[in-house]
Amino acid sequence: MSASISVPPGLAYGVDEVIPAVLPSTDVKSAAYQVAHSYPGGLKSLAHAMDMPLSSLEKKISPSNETHNLSPAEQLLLQHLTGKVTVLQAMAHSLGYVVVKATPDQSGGDVFEAFAIQQQSQSDFMRSIADPLATSGLDGFTTGNEIRRIDYCAQELITATFNLVGVMFSRKRPTPSAN
Repeated sequence: MSASISVPPGLAYGVDEVIPAVLPSTDVKSAAYQVAHSYPGGLKSLAHAMDMPLSSLEKKISPSNETHNLSPAEQLLLQHLTGKVTVLQAMAHSLGYVVVKATPDQSGGDVFEAFAIQQQSQSDFMRSIADPLATSGLDGFTTGNEIRRIDYCAQELITATFNLVGVMFSRKRPTPSAN
């Protein structure tokens, strides 16, 4: 049996904290619009970097325009140029997934090293939660920096766990042949 817990954003991040880049209601088109408008040089500069006429880019990212859309390659380029994966996060969210930045495997295929790295990541994650709990006794709130640390450590733990699973898969006994 599994449990599902919903926490309202105001409680999860505090009333004065920045809410994550992708709100639950953000669709892919709105995410592309947000990402494009965050480009440092503006839309004109982004259109030039994407080798696309400005008017075409404006139509493709407009949430109200249903006839023009960014192609998958253009969505990928948009995210590469801006350094923001909000479009990918919106896609994943709409399908019930999450996006986690993957750190390359540091174990070199050694299962014991991968296990140690995963356990260190587990420890770091638990410490990132324990520290604010120990110091927030006065007001009971967690700061934005503490939330960012927890989020970072959680992503590192997930990655280390997947790397450990990958190393274990590489050690899988070969399937016997039918001969």
